Amino acid sequence: MASSLLASPPMIPTISSAVVVRSGLTCPVNGATIDLKPVVERWPEYIQHKLPDKNYVRVLDTTLRDGEQSPGGALTPPQKLEIARQLAKLRVDIMDVGFPVSSEEEFETVKTIAKTVGNEDTE
Repeated sequence: MASSLLASPPMIPTISSAVVVRSGLTCPVNGATIDLKPVVERWPEYIQHKLPDKNYVRVLDTTLRDGEQSPGGALTPPQKLEIARQLAKLRVDIMDVGFPVSSEEEFETVKTIAKTVGNEDTE
């Protein structure tokens, strides 16, 4: 199974200069949903194996997910929200904010971050 996942091409935006974020997510554990307004972000056009803008760096941050994997590492939901706000101010392109299927608390935390940080003005 793992080898077939690795062989799959990555999910990369192919719409010229735009990425549309899904407007609704559902938790597979309890069926709860997160309703988000659709957001369109402007990105340089993606061309496979070619950098459209050599000066544009996409940043994917995993602090909120992988940061808790170290021994003794645990963040409260308010701490995670504050870190997400700071990452948004830094204009991080993609935040991996957690693993919502792991627990109800984690699901609610991810939901709060998505609703709050995704709709705040970072300027």
